[in-house]
Amino acid sequence: MALLSGPLPHITNVRINLNSRWSADAGLVLAALSWGFNGNLIKLTVAAFPPLYYLGIRFLLAGVIMTALFWHKILQMPKKAWLWAVWAGAMLFGGFSLQTVGLQYTSPGISAFLTMTSFIFVPIFKALISRELPEGMLVIAVVLEALGMGLLFSGNSFVFGWGEMLTLLSAIMFAVHILVVDKAVRLTGTAALASVQVSVTGCLSLLAALFLEQYPGEFPMISVIAISYGVIFGSIGAYMVQTWAQRLTPPSHAGILLSLEAIFALMFSLFFGMDVLTRNGVMGLALVFLGTLVAEWPLNSKKQGCSRS
Repeated sequence: MALLSGPLPHITNVRINLNSRWSADAGLVLAALSWGFNGNLIKLTVAAFPPLYYLGIRFLLAGVIMTALFWHKILQMPKKAWLWAVWAGAMLFGGFSLQTVGLQYTSPGISAFLTMTSFIFVPIFKALISRELPEGMLVIAVVLEALGMGLLFSGNSFVFGWGEMLTLLSAIMFAVHILVVDKAVRLTGTAALASVQVSVTGCLSLLAALFLEQYPGEFPMISVIAISYGVIFGSIGAYMVQTWAQRLTPPSHAGILLSLEAIFALMFSLFFGMDVLTRNGVMGLALVFLGTLVAEWPLNSKKQGCSRS
């Protein structure tokens, strides 16, 4: 009887792993929801406030707060982890600067769906790094996305202009960021990594703003709200959750859940009247989203412990 008095070790471990996995999934969905709403706030903000100054102030404030909270963990980071964290911050800056400037010329919903194509670049880049031929499903995913783009921008109210081009370039940066974070989380703690990459993003954004933009003479209320929300939810909360969750799930699985940002962004954008979709637009966006899921699924299925079932 004594041998059966406590829970079996392997059963306990399975329960802990499942709980951790579901917690990570829930965290990534909340991060996607936060970013989806934030995209709409940014759209309203950049109409009256310089985008790079917005990013610089937002990420620097978040970086200062996070550094004050986790300075002891940051000082314990090994040199190699510092290099990967700085690289992650640089990629995050590249993605956000291109995306935010692009939002001046496109709607939040379209911006979010174009940004979502970053998750199709993740498996493509992984295939290039490993020097392996792309999965057959990945080719199908690219075709689906191409058809979706064709429906979205052909015979519809949308035009593929500078805003859309900048957003697609930002998607490439975000894809590299996901892969860099996947490497960096193996070298240091979540709080330290998130603090460094957010601070680097803020410094690079402000430096770029000093050279490329005119200092804003005033801070309209919408910019104050957007910066405050971005600091608390879009930067500190969401990126710490993402960095923590990627310890428990591979980048492909994280990509699927984070791609829900596009759905949330479009829902908020339609609610606020910043997007209007035709039938072709709906079909095009559905194909883009389907292409992203198809691209992630085969890689996901080969990882042990990655399935929800």
